Amino acid sequence: MSKSDLSLLNAAAGEITQEALIRNVNNDLQAEAAVEEAQQAALAAAAEKQLQIDDDNDDDFDDFANDPEVQSLQEKRLAALKARYMEEKAYHMQGHGEYREIVEEEFLKEVCASDNVVVHFYHNEFFRCKVIDKHMRVIAPKHKRCKFLYLNAEKAPFFVDKLMIRMLPTLVVFKDGVAGGGVFGVFLGGPV
Repeated sequence: MSKSDLSLLNAAAGEITQEALIRNVNNDLQAEAAVEEAQQAALAAAAEKQLQIDDDNDDDFDDFANDPEVQSLQEKRLAALKARYMEEKAYHMQGHGEYREIVEEEFLKEVCASDNVVVHFYHNEFFRCKVIDKHMRVIAPKHKRCKFLYLNAEKAPFFVDKLMIRMLPTLVVFKDGVAGGGVFGVFLGGPV
């Protein structure tokens, strides 16, 4: 073989190799483009489906917004909440939800002004009165429909005699201004 034949063969081999390389690169690029196109189509389909779900959810809420039964329930609930707020506000104005001391002159006014009242008759030097006092301070804010008061028994002899209080501490429960019962004396420990 001559040099010219050899150079022709080398040129032909180079062209064939170059065409094969171009074909392979084109095939790789087309495969990558197909994968990328499939991913974009999947993302577009997912976004479309999400929009459809969001639209369906919006339709559900719109259905409830125009439903007269739901509106009626909302109005009733709102009216009930307003009534409860007004009731709690009225109780708060009467002194409910707090545990406070009164004097003998205020006793009738405080007891007759509320439906439910608990009065703790105490003595400053009695340990058991202090224990009851501690518990009443915890209970009072939790029971807003009842007024909790405490009265020094030494400074209210008239009511101590009228209510026949003979032992301290004493809790007297008043319903509509009338003494309905109570706890006279408190046992704080083991067997008698």
